[in-house]
Amino acid sequence: MKAKGFILALAALITTASAKGQDVGEWCISPKLNLYANTGHNVVVGMGAGLRYSITQSVRIEPSFICMFDNRSIAELSFDAHYLFFFGEAWRVYPVAGFLVNNVGWGNWSSGMNLGAGADYAIDDAWDVSAAFKWQPMFGMGRRNPLVITLGASYKF
Repeated sequence: MKAKGFILALAALITTASAKGQDVGEWCISPKLNLYANTGHNVVVGMGAGLRYSITQSVRIEPSFICMFDNRSIAELSFDAHYLFFFGEAWRVYPVAGFLVNNVGWGNWSSGMNLGAGADYAIDDAWDVSAAFKWQPMFGMGRRNPLVITLGASYKF
């Protein structure tokens, strides 16, 4: 009986997934608030923006710049790719993969990767709200591998 319920739930999920994607060539500006945990210190807050571009209906890229409010790290530059899964007209869920560089004080830069997942919810034709969770394995300079929660919005133009 449990298997029938699971199969029905899976079938309902598949049939509600929309085949409609976002427009190819669509640009979005995305203001963001990042919360960094597992930094070896208190939670670090960062604010900035990303610029999303839709390569295909399901693939988009997002370079972003974040200013950190911490005396050890000042800025982060990242470049992420998203593969979108559509659920209904409003929901998009996506894995995140990319790379980043951030500084440790002035002039000391460290590189790393972004690995995670996110979701967007369309409020209307122009605005989305979004949330993402990323793990950032860092390379070199004795850096910790922070966990990042991102809250934001995006405006399509």
